[in-house]
Amino acid sequence: MSLAIDIRRLRFRYGGSPWVLDIPELTLERGARAFLFGPSGSGKTTLLGVLAGVLEANEVTELSVGQQQRVAACRALIGAPELIVADEPTSSLDFDRREAFLELLFQECERAGATLVFVSHDRTLEGMFSRTIALPDINKAVL
Repeated sequence: MSLAIDIRRLRFRYGGSPWVLDIPELTLERGARAFLFGPSGSGKTTLLGVLAGVLEANEVTELSVGQQQRVAACRALIGAPELIVADEPTSSLDFDRREAFLELLFQECERAGATLVFVSHDRTLEGMFSRTIALPDINKAVL
């Protein structure tokens, strides 16, 4: 099994505030389509920021050189990135446009062999993904 995401002991907070993320472990297979959900303020966007390399984890985080390269490719959006993070990309789309967007997104991910982490409050989309991740189940930070 080839992993696109292999996180161990990820912790993040903004400044001196309480921890927003405290994730002991999260793995995701290459090519998976993961639906990430949780209530507002649970850390979804922060996790995507860390995955994309926009935010730097505060502690105990271990990324292999290969994982660092995947983050860099996604951040730069050059060529066919191995990891695509999407934060509520369908929230303002009507049903028809949402379906067309998702079809295109899935096709491009498959073509590139990319792993997709997709955040949405719309749980009706969940069945379209090969894996569901409930952030409250893996994030041990007290919110």
